[in-house]
Amino acid sequence: RRDAFLKKSALAVSVALLLSAQAQAQAILIGPIQPGEDNSFLVGESVAGRSIDKVRNVWLIGDDSFLLDSNRTVLLGNNSGVVNSPGSVSLGHDALIADSEWGTVAGKEASLISSRQSSAIGAFSSVQDSTSSVALGHGSQVSGENNVVSVGAGPEG
Repeated sequence: RRDAFLKKSALAVSVALLLSAQAQAQAILIGPIQPGEDNSFLVGESVAGRSIDKVRNVWLIGDDSFLLDSNRTVLLGNNSGVVNSPGSVSLGHDALIADSEWGTVAGKEASLISSRQSSAIGAFSSVQDSTSSVALGHGSQVSGENNVVSVGAGPEG
């Protein structure tokens, strides 16, 4: 079940990247760049882009990572991505936030998909299709539930 979720997530990100690359982007930043106009800062070989207007208030530190249509966002980690998720924070290697506003992920392969004001904290933790929910602990998951806190090891632990 988790493998299917991860494959679906990877496919969604790939499609989003393809569509974004094909769209006429108004602004693209390719790191490294120093803090400058619109309070954006990129360190490493990463990309921040926006299909409408400018890239604003993004901090991206890491290699092979990307921010797309996600102003007011911080991403720290390699091979990570934030797509269509303004006001989000991503910390960790291979982390993903997609279609989620004001979300937080922290941990290797932590993910937040189609969720608002939610957090996934811990390696392999995930929140999907939820609002104001938290998955806390290695492998912990929340799917389709609102105002829920899941604590402890998930299916892997």
